[in-house]
Amino acid sequence: MFEEEEIDIPDNCLDRAHRVSRNNDTVIVRFTTFRHRTLLYKKRKEIKERKNISIHLDLTKDRLNMLLAANDYVKNLPNVSFAYADINCRLKVRMSNDKEFFFISMEDLITQVEGLI
Repeated sequence: MFEEEEIDIPDNCLDRAHRVSRNNDTVIVRFTTFRHRTLLYKKRKEIKERKNISIHLDLTKDRLNMLLAANDYVKNLPNVSFAYADINCRLKVRMSNDKEFFFISMEDLITQVEGLI
């Protein structure tokens, strides 16, 4: 896939890759460098459009639950577009004026959003 998408990721930059199960098309890939992982993440939208392959971050269960709760919290707030995880798995909120900020807990998110609204 890397060669087809013209992504320069040498084999020695892949630490390991394996399927989750026999009946599942999910593959987990671990990179040896952040540089090459970032190259793939930056191309993931193009890959999805051309190959119909989704590339996702692997968030911990707690962080994923916090992201889902953050999206529920901000979805009806004025001036807030959405919450998301960036390519380094840091949780962020994007405001409607395209400004962004990080949050590390729901309390942190609520405090920061209330200060901006």
